Amino acid sequence: RTVIVSLDLPPTITLTGSATINLLVGDTYIEDGCVATDALDGDLTSSIITSGTVDTSTVGTYTLVYTVTDAASNIASATRTVIVGEVCTSVTIELVYDANNTLGQGSNNQTITIGNSIATINYQLTTNCPPNANGSSLNSSAEGLPEGVNYSFSGQNNTILINGTPTTLGTYTYSLTYYNNQTIQSSTVSASVTGQIIVQQSTTGTSTTNSSTCTITSSLVGGNASQTVTEGAAIVGVGYDITTNCQSVSANATGLPTGVSMTFSNNTVNIIGTTSAGSSGTYNYAVNLQNTSASSSHTIAGIITVNASSTTSSSTADTTAPVITLTGSSTINLTVGDTFTDPGATATDNVDGNLTSSISI
Repeated sequence: RTVIVSLDLPPTITLTGSATINLLVGDTYIEDGCVATDALDGDLTSSIITSGTVDTSTVGTYTLVYTVTDAASNIASATRTVIVGEVCTSVTIELVYDANNTLGQGSNNQTITIGNSIATINYQLTTNCPPNANGSSLNSSAEGLPEGVNYSFSGQNNTILINGTPTTLGTYTYSLTYYNNQTIQSSTVSASVTGQIIVQQSTTGTSTTNSSTCTITSSLVGGNASQTVTEGAAIVGVGYDITTNCQSVSANATGLPTGVSMTFSNNTVNIIGTTSAGSSGTYNYAVNLQNTSASSSHTIAGIITVNASSTTSSSTADTTAPVITLTGSSTINLTVGDTFTDPGATATDNVDGNLTSSISI
């Protein structure tokens, strides 16, 4: 009796590259192909038949089918999807002034006093890009905003909002970029705008009040609100006279360097002290004055910059003697009438360094 056992299995076909490819109108489609193998027939890649076409000049979804048949007429196939997306060409950003202030009515260029909030800035975005072109959602980015100022982007409403309260002094030139990640001839479709927020210090401080009968103001009467010292040195005392018709006012300070403190007495604010070693840095401080009912408040702000010390000192006495070393032999033999030439010596010290020139014979 004869028994014949055969492997009647279909070939295996495997795509090279992704099963789904995203392109833009005008792109070039490059076929990645696939490979096919069979348990009995071996490599059948050259026998693969491809059906379907891709037209990159027209938006649409295209299907390519790869088929291979082995010697036993077993068939295997694989499918690839090519999506050709619309190309967008226009992106704009426009500052919007909202009379009802439901979104924001601030100028893109503002000057404010530290401690105050900026007027909310609203930008409207316009584009002919589809909501999810090339698989990448519309997006935006911001750079250069001061600390304390927030940036938010709504892809649903195509709006950018900027608001918040700056916490540091300075001039901040910011930029906003709106883009969709499509690349056309090596350039991303995008638009950008710039603005400037200037945060100033006021020598009279800033005040808020819920009552016209209770106010707090200040005036600088001593020192500089902003100054630079070397660590370990005392600052120049800063003094403010406080004028108020509130019955009771308290004060607290934040952001002062270690070793520097604030006192408040008899309607006078004094900032004094000696900076500690190792306290180098920039300190944006604030003194907040507030009446008992918290209906009125007033903020004094400044900057103390502490530079690192460039010198070091030591309290340990120098008790180690210098080291002197002869140049040449310590014993020299001459004959009567010869000329003696002194080879000399060198001297060093662990504190004073090279002392060779100080050697005396």
